Amino acid sequence: ADFFKDKIPTYPRVHSFYKVDRVINVGSKMSAKTQKELSDGLSHSLIRLGSSKEVNVIMIVTSITDPSYRYAVENAWIGAKKNDVIIFIGLEDENIGWADVMTWARNSKNEFLQVKLRDGLKALKVVDAKETVPFIEETIKKHYSRPHMMDYEYLKDSIEPPLWVMVLAI
Repeated sequence: ADFFKDKIPTYPRVHSFYKVDRVINVGSKMSAKTQKELSDGLSHSLIRLGSSKEVNVIMIVTSITDPSYRYAVENAWIGAKKNDVIIFIGLEDENIGWADVMTWARNSKNEFLQVKLRDGLKALKVVDAKETVPFIEETIKKHYSRPHMMDYEYLKDSIEPPLWVMVLAI
């Protein structure tokens, strides 16, 4: 993870009340115009997917040729948030050299989605909003399984409050 230390972006934050930059460029030759088209397209896709999927898509496009970069980001971000689908695309010049996908809880119930997105993005060969966004939307529509908190209810018994909370309570 130290190898990629300076190349790991911060998790996207909401700005302007409701807007999120859904596409993060980490040193690739992708144009600002393409980045904005992808981000806007993904945002509109999420509106269409709506409450049925309750999914949040983040795309990281990078010039880093080592696919293990995905694990460095996963480690730095401490995994993904509950409804996240984080898509990694490694560009070699302007062609897709590698792709990977990360979802919450180690892809639990979304392993097929991960494979379909990864393989489909590699088959597209280039990152173009007109092809990439509809492919991502359709694949999520067909294969994304939203995690439910009740599936993780068993974990609540293992939570222990930190010492400072205990001292404050006393």
